[in-house]
Amino acid sequence: MYLSPAVRTARDDPTEGATARLTVRTDDDAASVREAVEAYGTVEGETRFGGVRASVPEPAVADLLDALPEVETVETWTAMAEEDGSEG
Repeated sequence: MYLSPAVRTARDDPTEGATARLTVRTDDDAASVREAVEAYGTVEGETRFGGVRASVPEPAVADLLDALPEVETVETWTAMAEEDGSEG
C-alpha cells in the first residue's frame, strides 16, 4: 500500500488532538475499508473514484492502517481531487 508522506508522518509522529483527514483507495473492498475506519474514526463519504473519505485522530492512524484490508493508497484529502474534480 502506498502511504503519502503526510500519512507516514501522522502514523510515525502523531500530534495529540489533531485529526487526519484521509482518503483510502481500494479496488473492490470499500465496505471493509468503511468498517475499519468506523472502528477508529468517522467515514465522511466517498470520492467519485470510489475512495473512502475518513477523519481519524492522528494517534489512531497507525492502528487504522494496521486494520485496513488490502488497499492501494492512503493519502490526505488535499492530495486527492474533490468529488467535483477540484482539489480540496
